[in-house]
Amino acid sequence: MPSTFLVTSASSTQGTSTVRHLLSSTPAPKVHALVRDTTSPIAKSLSEAGATLFQGEIDQLPSLRPAFTGVEGVFLNPTSCSQATTLITLAQSLPRVKTIILVTAFYTSAHPIWRSYDPTSGLYRYYNDKFKLEELVREAQFPNLTIMRPSWLMQTYALPMSITWFPELMRGGELAHYQDEDTRIPHIDAEDVGRFAARALLFPVKFRNEEIELAGENLSVRMVADVMGRATGRIVSTRQRGEKETMRVEERVPGVKLERLAEESNLCIDVDDLENRFGIRPKNFEVFCEREEEKLRRAIGRRPQGIDLRELGKRLNELEEGRVEVEEVGIV
Repeated sequence: MPSTFLVTSASSTQGTSTVRHLLSSTPAPKVHALVRDTTSPIAKSLSEAGATLFQGEIDQLPSLRPAFTGVEGVFLNPTSCSQATTLITLAQSLPRVKTIILVTAFYTSAHPIWRSYDPTSGLYRYYNDKFKLEELVREAQFPNLTIMRPSWLMQTYALPMSITWFPELMRGGELAHYQDEDTRIPHIDAEDVGRFAARALLFPVKFRNEEIELAGENLSVRMVADVMGRATGRIVSTRQRGEKETMRVEERVPGVKLERLAEESNLCIDVDDLENRFGIRPKNFEVFCEREEEKLRRAIGRRPQGIDLRELGKRLNELEEGRVEVEEVGIV
């Protein structure tokens, strides 16, 4: 009898990838996909691929119970401790649930890197929230726990995420950044996050108690611009922001806080070690750009017609928090 797994936030980039990798395995398990709207294009595509859809809100316990029925492992990508508490409480009440895969962020456990920051700063609050999520799940003491910490997602350079992560890219083909243009930051394709998550669900003993910093390539902004330019045939320039501009945009451009971190600490991740430990080689940025050429091309130097960028930024923030579906953002 095939195993049954639940993927929460299944409409998110990482959730969708996890569902698809599970369904493409042999033999394929049963996959429960928790979504906000079962009629959305992404949800329908998951259903067509073989997933069983369940509609529910992560922070509303009654709506979640049907999705948990019969599952042995759960993929969690919560945005808050309240969401995580709801999911963990329900999972603990079901003896059949033995495996939890939690997604947080790279270097969450590396306290010296981020705890020296002002506790009121966005970077400290971001990492402290992720740290609390990890502690919450550890304390639940599931037999099989894997914590995955993805680095900078390659998808931030393509639509729709590029709108808020790199607003100057659409306006003029420019990657504005804080760090030195040769400082390297680890990057990961969300498809590979799903690949690791699916493998951990399928082989929980191999991944038991593993805490994995995920990266496919350590990239400088100069390298990113060069690869994007070759893949799309467009000119992608770089510009280092000054301190005043950085402070002005820091609260609305998500990547700035991580760029500050990279300028002060070496964040590079050993990609070869990942392959040696788990037998999975994450894709590099060139492969990602070849696959996502159209989304990258549309992100560079062209402002979509009839779209209010301020409103779009708001919707993208809601997307990251799991409160809207991808297709609701306005660019697909």
